[in-house]
Amino acid sequence: MKLYAMSAGYVEHEKRVFVPSAPKGLRVQAPLPFFLIVHPKGNVLFDTGIHPDAITDAASRWRGLDKVFAPRLRPGDDAMSQLRQLGMSVADIDVVINSHLHFDHAGANAFFPKATVIVNRREWDAAHDAAEIKRNAFIPDDYDHPLQYTFIDGEHDLFGDGRVIVFPTYGHTPGHQSLRLEMGESGVWVLAADSCYMLENLETCILPKVSWRAEENLASMQRLHDLHTAKKARVVVGHDMRDWLQLPTAPLYIE
Repeated sequence: MKLYAMSAGYVEHEKRVFVPSAPKGLRVQAPLPFFLIVHPKGNVLFDTGIHPDAITDAASRWRGLDKVFAPRLRPGDDAMSQLRQLGMSVADIDVVINSHLHFDHAGANAFFPKATVIVNRREWDAAHDAAEIKRNAFIPDDYDHPLQYTFIDGEHDLFGDGRVIVFPTYGHTPGHQSLRLEMGESGVWVLAADSCYMLENLETCILPKVSWRAEENLASMQRLHDLHTAKKARVVVGHDMRDWLQLPTAPLYIE
């Protein structure tokens, strides 16, 4: 099994959005990661990154969220282009797993019509409720397409071999989920997505300002913190440049 780390560009934001104790005015750049898992039984994309229209017009595509997360995007900062650089196309992707349905994680869902798209049922229900759409800053244009969606509740062993496990990490959004990978020589890897934004959140369990339900988010973060501190897994957080620069990125891969 191989794990490829890729980024759909970067955004710039006040660090206090993710780490409330950070100094006012301190701005940081954050990667927008998504991941390709090449498994003997199929190719899996964990999140789809941004919609390519955001590269030229993020203000319209992100409906004002660009004022908080200023885009630093270039042509090619999308999943389809990144896959082409690996000699692959959207037709080669068998499964898409959405950690959640925010614009930088499900923005390119529409480009994978042949894939099975796995979403937590709580997330899907919230993303079709007017109040929750507003509360969570969901953008239905990102995910409301006639795709082959499969809705799951709780933990899910994707291939039935214990190597690719989707598990709930609720709190950032109603149905946020993360991915545990049994990688072989490199051990266990956990793709935390936005259940844990930055290394500081992971290391200290400090909640970000962006949280749907604090108690659930904290419980999810504590679970990841325990894995990290016990060195039972390499936990990859959602949007931390320091963590990102420690990763081998495509075309390099992790086995």
